[in-house]
Amino acid sequence: MSTVFFQASLAAMGLWLTGTAMAERMPRIGVAFNSPVMAELESRPPTAKAAVELVEGLASYGWIDGKNVQIVWKSAREDPARIPVIIDELVRERVDVIVTSGNAIAAEAAHRTAVIPIVMGSSMLPVEDGLVRRLARPGANVTGLTSEANPQLKGKRLELLKTLDPRVRRVGFLVPATVDEISPWTKEAAGALGLDVVLIRVRGAADVDAALARASAMGVNGLVVPATPFTYVLRNFEAIRDAAQRHRLPAIYGTKGASEHGGLMAYANDEWAQFRRAAFFVDRILRGAKPSDLPVEQPARMHLEVNLTTAKELGLEVPPSVLAQADLIVR
Repeated sequence: MSTVFFQASLAAMGLWLTGTAMAERMPRIGVAFNSPVMAELESRPPTAKAAVELVEGLASYGWIDGKNVQIVWKSAREDPARIPVIIDELVRERVDVIVTSGNAIAAEAAHRTAVIPIVMGSSMLPVEDGLVRRLARPGANVTGLTSEANPQLKGKRLELLKTLDPRVRRVGFLVPATVDEISPWTKEAAGALGLDVVLIRVRGAADVDAALARASAMGVNGLVVPATPFTYVLRNFEAIRDAAQRHRLPAIYGTKGASEHGGLMAYANDEWAQFRRAAFFVDRILRGAKPSDLPVEQPARMHLEVNLTTAKELGLEVPPSVLAQADLIVR
């Protein structure tokens, strides 16, 4: 072998080794969702709205999947038993940061690792649930966004519901079967408004109609549908919407866009936009920031939607005070 050929071979090998090392150092972002809608992301390009927002947000900071970062998608498919499984998978794959949806996944991630930074794409009352110490200085390895401005938000939904229909006296909170109790803030807000509140727990779309029929028979005459992975599944939302109409229950949803799909009212933050904003936290962390130094962000504002057609079908006239607050009026 000639000296020139040998030197060229070494140079080529050096380039290959450098390229390999660079590939090995490519940051990896683990994304852990709960909704079964996200399950398709494990085998297909991102199509779900939250995922699209996250990917586009990362791209705005220069992070392109497959080019200078690798995104690893995981979904619990709304099965609580799968949550520790998918987090353990991400920990074993040694991702550099984990983006989560919902408190359950964030809490499990924090339980499974104190080393990997965790960015909450959405969370409910993270301080009260022990995910962070304070919003301004979260501490430990968890930061990100909370999906509700403050605990009093639950009272605002009840207030809007009662303003729309003053006859409402007993309000059902329709939640997944895994939810055990109504929060103290909700009970306090309900008491101040002279309302009684009860849980309506369902396991799937097939349970909704019978559950609302039983609730109506028990005197429930108003409905709050908080934002949960259950309500983000279209077939579940449609089952809730149709059953609420059938049982003549005025309902307010915690999911933005619900009124565009026939829901009576929605009071919610733009949760999809939060996943775009989550990219900011990921970018800072990948560039060396500590999650403990990144304040948890609250929604800048909430959006109120009203569907006048649905109100008319329920025999309700939307008060001018509600219309004046509405960001979206569906006619």
